[in-house]
Amino acid sequence: YEKQTGLESTPELERISGYINQVGNRVASALPSRQEFHFILDPNPAFKSAFALPGGYIIVGGGLLAVTQTEDELANALAHEIEHVELGNVSSRVNRLAKRQGMESLQVNEFFPGYGEKEELACDLNGQKLAAKAGYSPAGMLTLLETFKTLQHGPAEKPAESRATLSERIAQATPLARASKQKQVPL
Repeated sequence: YEKQTGLESTPELERISGYINQVGNRVASALPSRQEFHFILDPNPAFKSAFALPGGYIIVGGGLLAVTQTEDELANALAHEIEHVELGNVSSRVNRLAKRQGMESLQVNEFFPGYGEKEELACDLNGQKLAAKAGYSPAGMLTLLETFKTLQHGPAEKPAESRATLSERIAQATPLARASKQKQVPL
């Protein structure tokens, strides 16, 4: 990924990456599988998301960091991506793409698109629970999704069979967030 995007390391990016890895590793340590994860920062401020790659690599956009207000929001976002690996979404995508075009020609951008409604909702819920298990507030998922909804441009969302809407994701995140008495920690 770093080679394809031309990312170069700087001391500032190293410190931010260290922080992201600290949060991500705390979340990953709550997994029964104990799989190792690597969190890579893409400092692009327009990249307001994260995505999982094979081998436990999670790419985190600089724009995502810009919109997160608490460590709990970051932890819930990382937990969501970890769950894409844990629930087999990434390996299924690799297998499907490899059958279609071969492993040698896989490109990073083939992992950008989100997954279907069922997969995204499962990763939200399981990620929210994983973050809570790691000691973060599950309210971080709710407040981050609400931020994304506030930042959404254009016409209102239309439900689609293939994608979960932010409204659906917020509705699912609300019960766990409201049930938790744990306060979020500002970044």
